[in-house]
Amino acid sequence: MRRASVAVAFCTLSSLVAIHPAQATFHIMVIEQVFTGLEQAPHAQYVMLRMQALLQTAVFSQPFPVFDAAGNSLGTFAAFCANRTACSLPKASPACAANDCPTPLDANNRNVLAATPWAQDLFCVTADLLATGVLPYPNGRACFGDCDLRTDCGSGPVDCVAYGSFTGDNAPFGSPAMAPMLGEALVADPLRQNQFLKPNDPLLDNSKGFSVGMPAPVNFHGDVGAIDGVAGDPEGSGVADAGDVGAEVGVLFRADRRCSLPAAQRGADANFDTRVSAADVIATVRIVTTAAVAEPPAAERET
Repeated sequence: MRRASVAVAFCTLSSLVAIHPAQATFHIMVIEQVFTGLEQAPHAQYVMLRMQALLQTAVFSQPFPVFDAAGNSLGTFAAFCANRTACSLPKASPACAANDCPTPLDANNRNVLAATPWAQDLFCVTADLLATGVLPYPNGRACFGDCDLRTDCGSGPVDCVAYGSFTGDNAPFGSPAMAPMLGEALVADPLRQNQFLKPNDPLLDNSKGFSVGMPAPVNFHGDVGAIDGVAGDPEGSGVADAGDVGAEVGVLFRADRRCSLPAAQRGADANFDTRVSAADVIATVRIVTTAAVAEPPAAERET
């Protein structure tokens, strides 16, 4: 599957500028990051896209297909619904509920974040699309879009990244990138171009176009997610001590979701399961007990 030539692509882009935003398309974008989770939170996963032109907001019906190491379909990680009006950006995104997101005419270089509820809670950022599937790890393939569902582009997915020991067909998107370790993300080179725009770009070879880096999810609104606090450290001090046990109990009576807490207390969700529960208290007690055993008596510290 090959996209149109560069000349045709820019001609098409020029014509798109004259199109009403309701007729915007969805396929001039690339996968920017893939995050397959943490050891403590294996279901905290996301795929982030980056738009490479304006008017790329008609994402209705578009899926995020995923594949195992041999290239067999594992279904979809996430999928936008089929209603053209309600399921296109910005209306499709809960992050745009305040009506302060970019219009389709202002959406160039904006991100689109498809994330699991666990990833939302881990990074404290609102996803544009909640994912219900699972990204394969450590080997597999993650894609965005299905041009066969629409007439906006040719056929096949808009973009894909294969990683690890993937042995299936990833044409025309190149050889697999390295497999990230849990807690790391696959991050695209900022110069990487969509296959439609630049079909012979060597950065489309994913072994060159991606590297391993820190996860930094960004939604269409422009909010940047981050992991705050330390597991089992409600004080946010970076040190697990006896005071955390009491703080953990206080947290249990204040909120049932990590991101509703002040950033310094979000570590109270010690197992990152998106809720503060008895399991987190047990985890904190274990951390504190270990720290107490390792810590010398006060008399010895003073000498």
